[in-house]
Amino acid sequence: MKKKILLLIISSTLMIHAQQKIHFEYDLAGNQISRQFCLNCFAKANIVAKNVDQLKENDFQKFHPNDNFSFYPNPVKEELFLKWEDTMDSKIQLIELFDLKGMLLETYIIQSNFNNANIAFNKFPNGVYIIRLKYQDENEKIIKIIKE
Repeated sequence: MKKKILLLIISSTLMIHAQQKIHFEYDLAGNQISRQFCLNCFAKANIVAKNVDQLKENDFQKFHPNDNFSFYPNPVKEELFLKWEDTMDSKIQLIELFDLKGMLLETYIIQSNFNNANIAFNKFPNGVYIIRLKYQDENEKIIKIIKE
């Protein structure tokens, strides 16, 4: 009887641990888009953050040459880099990421001493996304980003 109880405890422990070895990703409609086997799910992934300062100035795209806001790359694969120069009358206070259906996916509150941001797109499916920049003076800017 003791062997059966011990076997039951060990097997239930293994079953609980086994539940965390397969990672599923879904698109916005709820369809499964990927399934990954994870050998060590408790450890964080070795993701190295890229620094915006390492990018060259001509890598960034602007709306027009006199604009103080730029972004790189478009189309994006993993991460979008945003860079801007605040002026006295226009400071970015909020960045919102929407899908084409208008559903809000992410919101980033910008502190006053920051002039760049990185948005991770690797968790989103391929498609077109909208980024809305809200300034402190109630102005807004909209950009369309393509995710490959």
